[in-house]
Amino acid sequence: MDAIYGAGGYIKAGGRTVVSTQPSGANEHHVIVTIKPTTYVETTGGPEQSMAGGTSEYLVTLKERESGYVLTDYVKIAS
Repeated sequence: MDAIYGAGGYIKAGGRTVVSTQPSGANEHHVIVTIKPTTYVETTGGPEQSMAGGTSEYLVTLKERESGYVLTDYVKIAS
């Protein structure tokens, strides 16, 4: 992302939606997310490119705080 924005490009992300979560340990959760298509341009005046959307799975680690929970780590699970 830094390289794209640094070269004058841009990213238009379609967004993500959490489909489901399931506890997977004391502070871990298995999370399934759908990702909408994304378009991007790598450099100023470069061609617009796209990435198809899809579904991704993550193992996320949360830490409890007084005001709620904080995401401390996440790992994409190969699909």
